Amino acid sequence: MLIYDFAEYVIGFHQGKSFSVSPMKLQKLLYYLKVWSLVDSKPLFNESFEKWEYGPVNRAIYNRYKHFGSNLIPPESRQHISIKPDKKILADFILDCYAPINAISLSMLTHNEAPWKDTLKDAIIKDESILAFYGKQPFAGNFPLDIEHKPFYPVMTDLNYAFLTDMSKSTAKKLMVYPSFKEYKERIAAIQSDKEILTNKIQNFCRFPNLKQTSNDKEDNKYHTEDNPESRISWNLLKKIY
Repeated sequence: MLIYDFAEYVIGFHQGKSFSVSPMKLQKLLYYLKVWSLVDSKPLFNESFEKWEYGPVNRAIYNRYKHFGSNLIPPESRQHISIKPDKKILADFILDCYAPINAISLSMLTHNEAPWKDTLKDAIIKDESILAFYGKQPFAGNFPLDIEHKPFYPVMTDLNYAFLTDMSKSTAKKLMVYPSFKEYKERIAAIQSDKEILTNKIQNFCRFPNLKQTSNDKEDNKYHTEDNPESRISWNLLKKIY
């Protein structure tokens, strides 16, 4: 299969999810599909990535989706792609781990990793460099896949490392691995449920009887109170804060 096929698959993967995909994020997800399928000795596609300012980029994919600019790519716009079961299992596993991460965080991840850092600008990131670096990372311990019985090593972002900074090495090590990928997903689902409950509680706490939406602020989803028209609350900002 070609990288074009997996690009369409990645876009479709986001349909119905709580997270979305932009051209920038698409590039990073395709890069990690290449990275980890190489580590697993089961490459999903052969196309290469170049070192660009905001991380690895496949030039052909850039040209195909650049008309979206910085906007999101509608999952409904993708072509239906049929993938062989073994490739789908591998691709879905990698996407389950990386797709919830936003484009900027994915870009920062690649900037902290040797294959991007050690490659000259606009040069191709070599497969040998990818294998030499990523093959030694904790996430490589997930391959070959065994979703139910093998310990699972999650993707470690800067936020994860910041959270573990003040912990002892033994405690941090325990938090960097789960009994299995299945249990990891169950915990994430529970956290998502708690997040939705917290969202409702915050909104109920802040929703006063005299809180009304102004007609000229509907696009920004902003509100003001009748008693104090100057006070405004942006629910979008509120959601980001918690």
